[in-house]
Amino acid sequence: MLSEKLLTLKSRSALPEGGSLRRPVIYCPIMAASVSPQGPGTLQRFGVLLLAALMLVVMFPGRAWSDKNEKARKKLNEALKHYEQGGVVYQQGKLEAAISEYRAALRGDPDEPYWHQALADALEKQGDTQSALEEYHQANRLSPDDVGLRHKYNELQKVTSGDAGEPAKAPAPEQHIDRVGGKVTAPIPQFKPEPPYTEKARIAKYSGTVVLMLVVDAHGSVGEVRVVRPLSFGLAEQAIRTVHTWQFQPAARDGMPVPVRVVVEVSFRLF
Repeated sequence: MLSEKLLTLKSRSALPEGGSLRRPVIYCPIMAASVSPQGPGTLQRFGVLLLAALMLVVMFPGRAWSDKNEKARKKLNEALKHYEQGGVVYQQGKLEAAISEYRAALRGDPDEPYWHQALADALEKQGDTQSALEEYHQANRLSPDDVGLRHKYNELQKVTSGDAGEPAKAPAPEQHIDRVGGKVTAPIPQFKPEPPYTEKARIAKYSGTVVLMLVVDAHGSVGEVRVVRPLSFGLAEQAIRTVHTWQFQPAARDGMPVPVRVVVEVSFRLF
């Protein structure tokens, strides 16, 4: 290969007529060319040295980048451990411990909407509604296309503003949405692209499955989307954005297209 030919160092030693051993000479074609007195000038010598530098970059690509990624991976995985441990102690009813773990996770990565949601749920259960509202605000800001986050944030806003005790206004009539089963057939995917991986998830070597509940309207387009089971590092958000582009043959009842609510899984795998 060219790189081996250019950068292989050879040791030359010769025994002159006088019988004494000459000093070994380290020979490299690039270095020899750069100092050759027969070279045409400074410009060519500079070009040869630049070629040498480029060859070194080719031979040792991304060492500094690899070290940087390893540090980032360690930080992300440490934050993820805190988040997962928070979920464990939350299920055990240890709210203070759960809140502490979720806060530690968010110190490591403050841009995780569903970590903010988990912290908000623990704070609300503890009775700290105002702090829960602040965390839901962050979650809704980071994942604005999740209808579930938006609705929960709006509910907490009403509670903290004192609107909860006022007479409720008559809600606008909602469109009836069926569920698949009985006389209602399931929608059939016609266009279903895979979501892209996030750089953060690649660095962390993180994978899994996002579970979503979505509405497929009578035209086969995806309407509102809720996250049932999220993933971290931007994968849940990627799943939501991608399913909004999906197209279906709509569900039908007695041969007529109808909107339905369905649950889908979106998997992310690193190979």
